[in-house]
Amino acid sequence: MTSLKSSIGAIILVGIFSLPIVSCKKTEEPQPTSINLNYLHGGLTKSWRMAEYYVNGVNFSIPAWAADNVLVFNKDNTGMWIFGVVDKEPTDTIKCDFFDWSFSLDSLTIIGHNSSPDNRIRKAVVILNEHIWVEEFKAVSGDVYRYVYVDVVLQNPGAGTNNKRLTNGLTKIWKIRELLYNGQPQHLPEWRKEDYLLFNNDGTGWFTLGEDAEFPNDTTNNDHFFWWFSANETRLELEEFSQNSFEIADCNIITLSDTLMIVEEQVMINGAMTLVRVTRVPAVK
Repeated sequence: MTSLKSSIGAIILVGIFSLPIVSCKKTEEPQPTSINLNYLHGGLTKSWRMAEYYVNGVNFSIPAWAADNVLVFNKDNTGMWIFGVVDKEPTDTIKCDFFDWSFSLDSLTIIGHNSSPDNRIRKAVVILNEHIWVEEFKAVSGDVYRYVYVDVVLQNPGAGTNNKRLTNGLTKIWKIRELLYNGQPQHLPEWRKEDYLLFNNDGTGWFTLGEDAEFPNDTTNNDHFFWWFSANETRLELEEFSQNSFEIADCNIITLSDTLMIVEEQVMINGAMTLVRVTRVPAVK
């Protein structure tokens, strides 16, 4: 069987926070203010990264495994935590945690689908000076944790037409709708339907593996990649860091619009060169 990582070229076509205390610094508490929901999700999808971390109002260092996690909000009241390429533990199998969010008064409630009960519900109490403050109360210890998130990318008014189609001018998530090998439709298992491509307007992105793994106890991580257009924007190229080796997807663009992406590439599968064509549609509308 071709593993998920060994066939990453074809598929490209195709924690939770309990952080260790390292160092500390007292900080002022933010004052709650109204939340601009369009600013939260950017009109479609927006991704955020952790910039600061507090316990009971005291600032602590962010470990590497938490620093490369990404928090994503969608305008349809869904979202996900994308856990990065650095694991908290070598046996860590968590890849994404999908969640639902709702807004009431001056607070966001974030409810994770598969988080442990102690980590399932979090509160974003304030957006202050382009930051999100996500707060959670640990019932066992009685501690209050706050995580400060900042933009991963900013709006790019100068982005070209295809960039805007691919990223919605900021960030856009694409999901797979159809997979063809040499023109023959392939079965899409449930775990592959959650394999999303997230494109940012700055030429970066994430290949996310969803909450369902291909194999039990799969420790494969999500992949952070760089992307660019070539050959007069008739090709889409991706370079990712995967399992300590660089891999490149070099795809012919068949169709790229606001609502449809069709790309194809010759890929070695089970010892034979195979024309892989993947159709993707936006995951959020």
